[in-house]
Amino acid sequence: MKKKSNFFIGLAAFLILFVMPAFSGAAVTYFTDCAWDSTEFVCHVYVDTAGDFLISGGVKLSYDTSKLSNPSAEKNEGVWFFGTEGGTTYAYMDPEVDTSAGTITYIVGKLDEDAPTAGVSGDRVIIGTVAFTRSASDDPCSGGNPVGFYGLDLMLGRDGDYENFVSTAGVALDGDAVKGPIIAAERGDANFSCGFSTADYVATRNWIGKENPPPYVDCNGIGGVSTADYICIRNKM
Repeated sequence: MKKKSNFFIGLAAFLILFVMPAFSGAAVTYFTDCAWDSTEFVCHVYVDTAGDFLISGGVKLSYDTSKLSNPSAEKNEGVWFFGTEGGTTYAYMDPEVDTSAGTITYIVGKLDEDAPTAGVSGDRVIIGTVAFTRSASDDPCSGGNPVGFYGLDLMLGRDGDYENFVSTAGVALDGDAVKGPIIAAERGDANFSCGFSTADYVATRNWIGKENPPPYVDCNGIGGVSTADYICIRNKM
């Protein structure tokens, strides 16, 4: 079993680190949605693959260590894995958490033994998540615009000769990768307007039944989005 694990990790390292860059007309987009309540600040890091099937990805989230602490980061191992879907799988690297620098690096990959060229594709594919303790009590909406609050920034996971986003066709995509928005809102502020109104009901309803909604739409914080979140929003209005 250990030999097989080492095989997948070794093969992935070869594919991710030593792939020969090729031209790509596509542009993957990586972005972050975050939510806060009285004690916690949670972020989900996503990628839109622009139709490409990815074998690897890498992003780094930075934050203000004086505002956020105790990061608990996880990769989306249900999507990014080596092995056989529905069978034995192996994770590739835990998130790298540097509490001194205030960074969390996610390096992910997928290699399905039964479908090596399948890769990962789609919109709003979760790369990883992180939950912080809010060390500061100040309101992220106090300035009227929570974007970038708490020192949040997102960048490619590795630089230099390392290629982060690589397709199953061996195409290096970093040169066309686009950093999308960083949106932060209080739980229940589904339209991230720094307030609560009936408009948040509409925004919440639009996410019911859809995959990977932003964490701030999950007003009650129990996972997923449902009509139960309406009650939570009403209590905040």
